[in-house]
Amino acid sequence: MSIFNNFQTRNAYTVEELFNYLCNYTFCAGVPTLQPSATGFNIIVFHVDEYNSIWITPDNYGTRTQNWVITKQDQDPGVDNFVKHTIMDGLTFGWASTAAFLGQNTRDSYQYVDELVRQITSLGL
Repeated sequence: MSIFNNFQTRNAYTVEELFNYLCNYTFCAGVPTLQPSATGFNIIVFHVDEYNSIWITPDNYGTRTQNWVITKQDQDPGVDNFVKHTIMDGLTFGWASTAAFLGQNTRDSYQYVDELVRQITSLGL
C-alpha cells in the first residue's frame, strides 16, 4: 500500500490529453474526472469523501510529459477546498486532517494507488 507511486507513459501527454484517453476506461477506483486544483488541472480517479481522493498529476505542469504520479490526497480537489483545509489545519494545529489517516476509505485509497499504476501501465500509453 502506497501513498504515492510513479509511472511512465511511452508517449508524452499533457494532463488534458492523458485524461481524454483515460476517461474511456473504468478503473478499480472508478472513472476519471478532470478537476482544477491550486497547481493546475489534475485527473481525479477516486473521490469518496473530503479526506480521500486519488489524483494523477504530471511531474511538470504546462508541458507534455511521460512522467506521472498517482497520489492519495487528503483533501477535496479544487482551490476553494485547498484554502479551507489550510485554514482549518492552521486553526487546529493539524488536528482537522486527522481523519485523512483513519478508516476503511483511507485503506482503500492506499490500495487503489498501487492497483491504478498496474492498470494504467497495462494500457500501453
